[in-house]
Amino acid sequence: MHSEKRNWPRVPLSVTVTYRVDGHDREGTYEVKSVNVSEGGIFIATELPLGLGTEVHLEFHLPNQSESIQASGRVVWCGRTETVGGAMVLGKGIQFTDCTERCRRHLADYVSQFRSS
Repeated sequence: MHSEKRNWPRVPLSVTVTYRVDGHDREGTYEVKSVNVSEGGIFIATELPLGLGTEVHLEFHLPNQSESIQASGRVVWCGRTETVGGAMVLGKGIQFTDCTERCRRHLADYVSQFRSS
């Protein structure tokens, strides 16, 4: 297990995430599954070799939300993390760099559901 300093608590989230990479040798649009999310970022399960600092554009839906979350971010961590079921998944930690206040509010509301349960 690796140790890290996080600014926001992560909570489980398994939804389809569409992400786009521009101006990179892996340029294109991809669909993957998320593993967890926080107000500041998301971990996506992908084996695509994206280096630290790679900029991505993301779109996904939180459970029971009709409005999609659209944000830009950059890869800040590459490695394996544990899913709710205990399986280890290879992926990327994406820190949001451009997320509207409305999107952050939706994320905060989603995360808070786990703190109150």
